[in-house]
Amino acid sequence: QDKQMLCIDAQRQKVSLFGKPIKLTDSEYDLLLLLSRSRGEVVSREQCCLQLRGIEHGFSDRSIDMRISSLRKKLSSDECGQLIKTVRNKGYMLIDS
Repeated sequence: QDKQMLCIDAQRQKVSLFGKPIKLTDSEYDLLLLLSRSRGEVVSREQCCLQLRGIEHGFSDRSIDMRISSLRKKLSSDECGQLIKTVRNKGYMLIDS
């Protein structure tokens, strides 16, 4: 079996990219898990805020954007490029691998 590009072990809260472990903060992990449950579908900033923080998204709240940016850096590689796509005026999407 090929090494999966992105592997999320929800039981152990571990993430790997091409078999290499990726160290994520709790909030980055929770965000990745949220995106992976809706893989291939857009998840809005509002959904992210409600799911992760239990609050409504404020227009000036950039915390989700900061987490997405951090996740992108940790999950990018030459083999796959960016796994998280921004859908303008809609939200974010984890691209099918």
